[in-house]
Amino acid sequence: MEKKLCQTCQKEYSRNPKYSQAQWDESKRCSNKCKHDAKYKPDKFRRTKVAFVWQGISEPKIFNQWNDGLREAVRIINNSGFEVKFYEPWDDIVDADIILYWEAPCTAMGTNGPHYHKVRENPIKKALLFAGGPIKKDWVNGFDLLFLESKINEKECDDLGIPWKHAFGINDKNFVYDKRVRPEKIWDGMLAGTGASWKRQWLIGEALGEKAILMGRDQDTDPMPFRVCREHGSTVLGEQSSSFVAKTMREAYTCVNPCDYWGGGQRATLEAMAMGLPVICCDDSPKNREFVEESGFGRVVGPNVPDIRHAVAELKENPPDPMIGVNYVKSKWSAKIYAQQLIEGINELLCQKPQ
Repeated sequence: MEKKLCQTCQKEYSRNPKYSQAQWDESKRCSNKCKHDAKYKPDKFRRTKVAFVWQGISEPKIFNQWNDGLREAVRIINNSGFEVKFYEPWDDIVDADIILYWEAPCTAMGTNGPHYHKVRENPIKKALLFAGGPIKKDWVNGFDLLFLESKINEKECDDLGIPWKHAFGINDKNFVYDKRVRPEKIWDGMLAGTGASWKRQWLIGEALGEKAILMGRDQDTDPMPFRVCREHGSTVLGEQSSSFVAKTMREAYTCVNPCDYWGGGQRATLEAMAMGLPVICCDDSPKNREFVEESGFGRVVGPNVPDIRHAVAELKENPPDPMIGVNYVKSKWSAKIYAQQLIEGINELLCQKPQ
């Protein structure tokens, strides 16, 4: 006869977020004795199967270079009672308990729309890891939950009746502040990120000239931002490793992030803060303003050359305590916190009763 676990065991399982509802139900039944009995031999739980979907993830170059906060959070999840497998959006996903899909909702209207809709219409429970851009109800119908990166989208989702949770962070293993390491400052400002018009990198080149360094993938379809920077004498490198980016942050006075409203750049902002590097962002970029204003670490300025130059000069003359940025990221935006937010959302979905 099956024996129920004791109350102590039941409390432990119910409080531990790494167990799904299916595992919790299974844990309450035991063909052996209670774990608090010396002869108890626990059964192995079936790991919850998570299908992680991201277009391009099957390409070795992309997968091997992927090492941001989401990648580290996925590693943590895979070691926390879950089994994570990776898929392209056009794959047939059938053997999974839940789907996590990293994508922008507006993909529904683009050339990759058919792949997006294939995931959206999959009957398996699923959550969309919101990758930016506008949101429309029709684009997210079928997703049981949206994981949001920024506060700006909260009201939008509430107004549309879309369930959401916050989940975002950086790979804080790659960006570690060490007060003992103090190299010579070479750059007035730096930024790492793909060259794109919505990131307005040209403002960095125009404001700082030879005292600026930028790193990121150059896009043939949008070459202007990096081209202007080069014309003003700025150093522009291709995509670099996280260790090189961290080294460059130590050599800079500021991180200048002039992204516009849709420009994103939140990861670059938080990575700089984790390194004790103050961030200058623009007042029309609510996603980055959120971090700078909440932490008090950096400056919010108008998207123009004089304001950027003035902010850089201020921060060079009166640099803030690096630990303000470091402690802010540790308190809210670490990979461990990111993983925990995702796990909580996964378990909430798995615990929901069918409609």
